[in-house]
Amino acid sequence: MANKNLSGFITDLPQAKANTYANSGFRIIKEKSYDQKVNIPIIGQNDGNYLIVKVENTVAGIEKGLTVIRKYAKENNFKIGNDVWQFNIGLNIEKLGLTKNGILAYKILK
Repeated sequence: MANKNLSGFITDLPQAKANTYANSGFRIIKEKSYDQKVNIPIIGQNDGNYLIVKVENTVAGIEKGLTVIRKYAKENNFKIGNDVWQFNIGLNIEKLGLTKNGILAYKILK
């Protein structure tokens, strides 16, 4: 999280179950820099439609956003993927690798 590229997390959280967020496995994601040669694995976000919500990057804010996503998906008969993409908004990391606000995104499967 130290360099000045955009960052966030990808978290294994099937069905946007807010109460399981804190104990879910996550991986750090960073914007790829083409100017530096870095030997790290690359995670690519697939093209497609995503269900997204802007959240405050606190446990309460993230859980509220997950609840909104889960409810919206259910009401609109959307099936969503198992991974939540959690993107920081901006570069000002405040705590735990997070900016003040972020975006949560689930891929819509149908």
